[in-house]
Amino acid sequence: MLATLRTARRALTDHLAGAEPELVTTAQAAELMALFAEIERLGSAGKVLYSNRAAQSTVWRDQGHRSAAAWMAEKTKTGMGEALATLETGAALLSLPATSEALRRGDLSAPQVKAIAAVAVDHPRSEGELLKTAATQTLKGLKERCAQVQASAASARQEVDRYNAIRATRYVRHWSDPDGAFRLDARLTPDAGATLLAALEARTNTLFAEARRAGTHESPATYRADALVSLVTRDTGPAPSGSRSTAEARPTVCIRVDAKALRR
Repeated sequence: MLATLRTARRALTDHLAGAEPELVTTAQAAELMALFAEIERLGSAGKVLYSNRAAQSTVWRDQGHRSAAAWMAEKTKTGMGEALATLETGAALLSLPATSEALRRGDLSAPQVKAIAAVAVDHPRSEGELLKTAATQTLKGLKERCAQVQASAASARQEVDRYNAIRATRYVRHWSDPDGAFRLDARLTPDAGATLLAALEARTNTLFAEARRAGTHESPATYRADALVSLVTRDTGPAPSGSRSTAEARPTVCIRVDAKALRR
């Protein structure tokens, strides 16, 4: 393998040493430029693929460098920042098989694989989409999509954190008013609140219809109060006919749910 690559390097070196661009046609120059661009991508791919393993050697220490990144910066004649990015990308590729395969084929440039790996290593589900973006859009378009993926992930994490904070502080509290009325206050997660309201609304409608058939007319709030007690006590039978025989036997109930949480 090393012998083959060294032979290829010598061939490139010999070609460039005797290159006379003005003696080729413009069409040939365009084809040569495209070939060298492909060779450049393949060279960058090899550098990234072997960087992680090279950093595990003692070569950089034996040659007097403070770190593998410092050694790589010298060998690649780049800055420390770019050398570190190469090492990070090489490590990330270990968990990104699709990106690694595209890099081996020469489909990705060094900036493209760097942008994809930096995002996909933490959000692996985005890998396929980002590879498609790299194949169809410019580097600028790819970087913009990477930024969108990161922003979306950050927003999702914030929503999860907000939900967990609400859930951690959920409660049901009760007390009595001076007149003896029973009062209730609850703080619930949005999904739990929506489930509660759906069940409460359905039971309220049932009690309202039963009251109308019995000729009873009260405010909607009273039926919601009766519906809450009915749901909690599993009293799902029809309300007895008459005015408020059942409602009057029940305590006054007030429930308050965190409205801001339900709107999120």
